[in-house]
Amino acid sequence: MAKGKKKATAVVSAIASKPRPEVTAVLALLGAVVAGLSLASYDGLGPDGLPAGNNLMGVVGRYAAFLFLQLVGLASGYYLALLAVIGVIWFTEARHDVTLGTLAAYICNGVLLAALLHLGAPEARVLGHELGGSAGELLGGLLASLFSAWGGALVAAGLVVLLTVLATPQPLLSFLRRLGRGLCACGRGVRRAAGWTAGLW
Repeated sequence: MAKGKKKATAVVSAIASKPRPEVTAVLALLGAVVAGLSLASYDGLGPDGLPAGNNLMGVVGRYAAFLFLQLVGLASGYYLALLAVIGVIWFTEARHDVTLGTLAAYICNGVLLAALLHLGAPEARVLGHELGGSAGELLGGLLASLFSAWGGALVAAGLVVLLTVLATPQPLLSFLRRLGRGLCACGRGVRRAAGWTAGLW
């Protein structure tokens, strides 16, 4: 009896300690969906400067969207796409090409994109938030003070390209290309199906 219990415990421990990339993939995709719904149903700031209105994801979604837009503005969409791509990659063997350095570089790219948004339209606002959020305002202002607005935008864009090239290994780059072609093919299929359906009516 004791031996059987020990064996069962050993099996459970082995299963629990075994890496489960599918769990990471599902969590990343779930996070992308939840964050996307939170942002899509965000009503903006109220008179008191706090998030107002209802949200599909409730109070958590309302304040999560507020934090996203407050920090990086419209660059939040980039992070949603990044989270979704990570979720897809983690279902494949290409996940071995994703390192902490790769993730750090792509996270930095989001901040650089926020800076580009701020430099492109420093006075513009969306739902009460600056286009590039607080991070974009800070980094964009620093770049503008060093290089001027156009020079800062050029430097930020160059850094985005440089980080992307340095951080993306060739196998992962090939996978992303295949993923992009697959998404384009799906988009064309959806358009054709929509046109065919519309033709029936």
